Amino acid sequence: MFGVTFLYPLFLVAAVAAIIPLALHLFRRKTEAVIDFPAVRLLEQAPVERQRRRRLRELLLLALRMSALGLLALAFARPYLASATTSVPAPVTIIALDTSLSLSAPGQFDAARRAARRAVDNAPATHTVGLVTFADAATLVVAPTTDRGGVLAAIDQTSITAGGTRFRTALARAAEAVRGAGSRIVVISDLQRAGWEAGDEGAVPDSVVVEVVAIAAPASNVAITAARRERDAIVAGIHNYGAQPARVRVRLRLGDREVVAHTIEVAGQAATDVRLVATLGARGGAEVRIDDDIGYQADNSRFVVLEPPTAVPVFVITADPPGSSAAGFYIERALSVADEGGAFDVRVADGRAFSALSPQQFNDPGAIVLLGTSTLDRIGRARVANYLRGGGRVLLTLGPDIDAATLGDIVGTDVSIAAEPTNPNTRTVTLVAVDGRHPIFRPFSNPTGALGDVYVERYRRLNDQPGRTVLARFS
Repeated sequence: MFGVTFLYPLFLVAAVAAIIPLALHLFRRKTEAVIDFPAVRLLEQAPVERQRRRRLRELLLLALRMSALGLLALAFARPYLASATTSVPAPVTIIALDTSLSLSAPGQFDAARRAARRAVDNAPATHTVGLVTFADAATLVVAPTTDRGGVLAAIDQTSITAGGTRFRTALARAAEAVRGAGSRIVVISDLQRAGWEAGDEGAVPDSVVVEVVAIAAPASNVAITAARRERDAIVAGIHNYGAQPARVRVRLRLGDREVVAHTIEVAGQAATDVRLVATLGARGGAEVRIDDDIGYQADNSRFVVLEPPTAVPVFVITADPPGSSAAGFYIERALSVADEGGAFDVRVADGRAFSALSPQQFNDPGAIVLLGTSTLDRIGRARVANYLRGGGRVLLTLGPDIDAATLGDIVGTDVSIAAEPTNPNTRTVTLVAVDGRHPIFRPFSNPTGALGDVYVERYRRLNDQPGRTVLARFS
């Protein structure tokens, strides 16, 4: 079952060098001459060595020399144990099945599952088969196995999720399970264009074949894109993404009962608003639904909270009093335009006024915007640090009014920033996002929000720290 083989067997020829010590021993052996010496009394007394012991020592030394040369040749030949049952890993066929929300049209996911079953049946007989499902994340549902019945059963148990499509994630997860030459990855998806972002890169070895099975998108789709309350009515935005006009029924439900319904017609590639008038309560929720038997089902309903939204309290801390701080003024004006001024309750205060607030006046705001720290005393710094430790949200600007030396005491942790801002050699510089995968930075990826249009006179460097998450990198 097991045998010894050699990586470089030609080195075994050098084992013949082991006879060199034997040859030297035999050829250089000499017999001591016998000399007659009658005057024995003139010889000095000396110990006499036994000839038998000396011969035994010489033979052991000879054996060690020959063994050393033989083992040296054996080491260069690189022996290793080989199993008679060792074989090359079997190639793999990985089925990557898209389970994202874009496959929620009637019959669409059933077609995807049928395609997955065909891919299992068509896999070569020498392949093991595995299953990966993917949306925003990818999961290895069935590791490569010879049990194709188990893979088919797992395909039948898959279902649509609420996630989007990410092809890079699916290919990377499938590639991890691939082994052996001639392996395949079969991707079954409706090929949403948004599923492969511009910055994504594949992670599939060149030796792996990728096959794509496209699932047809629905001929048209009608969706509810917005819903809001206006006094005693719910206004819903209906969008027809198809080329032909669509006739749909719009329903308004309060709890478990339907209170009003309208049938409307929306032109192709057009949108319209529908006003659903009903007696709405001051609390609870309402649901708007449409009947779309062709398109995606997940966008056929929207929920509206009947309670009016409360403004989120935001503290803006500046170094100078609000009347003389232009930065605080602009932040306040920028936040006041959200939701027609009802989204945020903005309070601007300098460090002294913020430190003097009572616990009832502070009352854990929704967020703190920290523009200046030079006038914050010990009480104010402790308040900001405790607020952060309790899960609060702080937007920290590293402008000239931020004291970098005491910043760690203010926020309760080491921010690790450069002590002094960098002044570019040129008059101004622009920032380019080199790692902007977080969704909050996607608006900067198109020309209308490009950071290259913003000129920066000074900036600070933020150092990487273990255990911290980097949302974006700029150059």
